[in-house]
Amino acid sequence: MKKYFIKYYADFANTYHVVYTVDKKQAAQAIAAGYEQITRAHAEALCRAEMKRRKYASGYYAPVTIVPFNIFDLNDRYLENPRDYNRFHRVGYILERV
Repeated sequence: MKKYFIKYYADFANTYHVVYTVDKKQAAQAIAAGYEQITRAHAEALCRAEMKRRKYASGYYAPVTIVPFNIFDLNDRYLENPRDYNRFHRVGYILERV
């Protein structure tokens, strides 16, 4: 069962990473790494809010997708580049591994 986590990496409200885990081991690693568990509805609401912000302002600090935990270093903003989507299948706001 997937669990969803958020981690703020700066002192601003829109600087965070939203990830999901697929098993208990990853969930334990996420908690140890300082992530806070949230609901799927809350994770999707955060992505929707960022998409609305991007229509009217620039910033692009918050994610518009929920990525797998520990897939790559989240401090490097790889997922903002569309060419990296070929490794994933987008289902709503969630990127699933292909």
